[in-house]
Amino acid sequence: MNDVLAFLGQGQNETVSKDPDQVKISFITSDLYSFKNLEKNILKIDDIGEEIGYRFEIIVAGKENNNYDNMLFSDLERKLENLTIVRVKSGNQGMAKRIATNVSSGNFLVFFESSLSYSIEFADIIASYLRSGEKSVLLSDLIVMPRDLFFNVGGFRDLRYAEDIDLLARIYMSANTIAYPVLGCKMLITQGIPLFGTSTEPWSDLSGSGFKIRKAQRDQILACNYRISDINGFAAEEKSRGLFAGIVVKVQFFFARRLRISPTVHDQNNFLILMDKILESLVLKDYMRFDGINMKPMLSMPGALRNYLSKASVAWKSHEIDNILTIE
Repeated sequence: MNDVLAFLGQGQNETVSKDPDQVKISFITSDLYSFKNLEKNILKIDDIGEEIGYRFEIIVAGKENNNYDNMLFSDLERKLENLTIVRVKSGNQGMAKRIATNVSSGNFLVFFESSLSYSIEFADIIASYLRSGEKSVLLSDLIVMPRDLFFNVGGFRDLRYAEDIDLLARIYMSANTIAYPVLGCKMLITQGIPLFGTSTEPWSDLSGSGFKIRKAQRDQILACNYRISDINGFAAEEKSRGLFAGIVVKVQFFFARRLRISPTVHDQNNFLILMDKILESLVLKDYMRFDGINMKPMLSMPGALRNYLSKASVAWKSHEIDNILTIE
């Protein structure tokens, strides 16, 4: 295992203020697709914030002129004094999250997925991270970071999909990553799996519109800095992509490279770099630096992704890694 990970570098552990009086947390999400469990999920985030014990706020970017959301959000604002609703015109996830972050006031940012239900145990993980004082990014199904890290790299860009991976790719050289997945890092793994298979399941949260799906595919190419060979490598593991999908890939690459947003470029694609960083942190047990947590971290991923990673990355070749994985 040590040989497999020898090429992965370890950064210096910078620190930030951990004085409770100086800490405020901003929980941030977008809801552009009217998820049916939104109210319940936000109330759970409020419970997590209360359990952590620091000052906190919840910022939600919702779509403008959505009557269902208007009634739902009005009810939530009456229940939660620390909830702020921001209206956005665009159906663009990156823009919505950026606007929500701009109106936030916390010096620590917690980005969560409004369609996921988070258990109260996440409060222990976040609280321990804050007590550690490490200037790092915490990947624990939620994404947690000091505010200055977010703004130093320019924040979210105008992407419809994989905006979290795009953000983390720009933070890559600025801070350590500490992985503590409990739900399996579902949010990030879903964003990284190429949207070019024959199944439409990964698109269900985007829209039934083929036009929006194509835009999401194009933005994923930019966010993950995918090459055609990257998409083909994963598709070979799925064994499900047809001839038409292969043509779509080439067309989408053509249009993606002509957009005004340029991808963040590293030697490997950005999703692979992110998965290497998560693996490195788990193998080195960075999470052991957090006190008062008893949950075992666990990654969860499809078998096709596991096979792709083992062929595309030196770090993922070891079978010992399977001890920290759940294969779906």
